[in-house]
Amino acid sequence: VAGWEENYVQTAVALADDKNVFISAHRAVIEYCIQNRVPFVVLAPSQNKEVWRARLEYRYHANPILANFKALADFEQNFENDLEYYRLLASKGVSVRWIETTVVDYCL
Repeated sequence: VAGWEENYVQTAVALADDKNVFISAHRAVIEYCIQNRVPFVVLAPSQNKEVWRARLEYRYHANPILANFKALADFEQNFENDLEYYRLLASKGVSVRWIETTVVDYCL
């Protein structure tokens, strides 16, 4: 549904009350924030694809709900494109913070 990002961002801004609020990094959300001068920072994964895959696989196996399945599928399909998009944003002056993480030895 086109236009969902406006209500989504406006709700987050209303709930923020001078606090940081974590929201989706979907392109529609980011573009809405840019166009409407809503301050934001992108928290982006480092380039270690295997670590992020392991985290998402664990999340799905620990809680096999549709949202976690979709997150894993989206990762497999879009990881490199998303990184390229975040690099482009950074080159245009958008604040991007690269997140480093490690794989924890999970027991399933």
